[in-house]
Amino acid sequence: MADNATNLTLDLQQGSQYSTGLPVTAQDLAATLNWLVTNAVPSTSLYPVLSKIGNITVVDYHRISISLKQSDYFAAYEMGDLFALPSRLLPNDGGPLALLLSGALRSSGSFALVRFVQSSEVDLQRLPTVTLGTGVTLNGVQGQNIFGFVAGGSQVQIISRPLYYEGQPLGNATYTVSVQNASSQVMIEGSHVGFGIYSATLNLNNQMISEGNDVVTTELYAQLPTGVLLQFDEQILVVHPPELAWQILVYLVAMLVVGLAVYNFALVSRRGRARRVRRATLTRRRRRRT
Repeated sequence: MADNATNLTLDLQQGSQYSTGLPVTAQDLAATLNWLVTNAVPSTSLYPVLSKIGNITVVDYHRISISLKQSDYFAAYEMGDLFALPSRLLPNDGGPLALLLSGALRSSGSFALVRFVQSSEVDLQRLPTVTLGTGVTLNGVQGQNIFGFVAGGSQVQIISRPLYYEGQPLGNATYTVSVQNASSQVMIEGSHVGFGIYSATLNLNNQMISEGNDVVTTELYAQLPTGVLLQFDEQILVVHPPELAWQILVYLVAMLVVGLAVYNFALVSRRGRARRVRRATLTRRRRRRT
């Protein structure tokens, strides 16, 4: 705090990371605060703090500087309740629901948001640990390229929980599946299969999902007469190398060896037959001479 409590310097803790393992940077914090200052409405709990911010400057990789609109010696404590999101995930659109719709906001505490119905309900799910992705595990096999053919690939069928509103299934929602690890993210659009249930197919051959553990996040978004409905779910996809690919490789090598053996046998047999024919011809010629 400096300049009669009008300038505040915030330092990020060294080694701070998101749940994906990516580091938290000062650029992320500054971008998040600027977005919140622009889009927060007076009814939100963060608005009293955000309304005091005048300007935000990135000093270095771990430090930002905040100039306040007026002197406030308690601002340093209040700013400690703010958060940072990856700048690349911040929505381009404004509005109080933009962060929910973008999927950028994820819980880091004991609860995760699983359902949001505007002006009606908010459902939270208690997590066994502070790490997300503790739901059902999906197993998948990553295809491999052998002699120009992809072998061992598989498809993972991802099915949503039934989507209901006031006791009726909803069939007008959009179903989005995100497969994300520390280095990449793949988005897949699903479709309604009936009775408020949605489905999406993850093709491991075409999507180029790397081996390891990936977080699969699904989002159902529907427009209601009273607003919007959001429903989230999260699972772990374990991708492992295929045993079938190695079996096919061994089979192809074995077939190649057998093919070469048959070819050599046929070649030797043909040469032996040719020798016998030549010998018989020479014998008949000698008999004629005698």
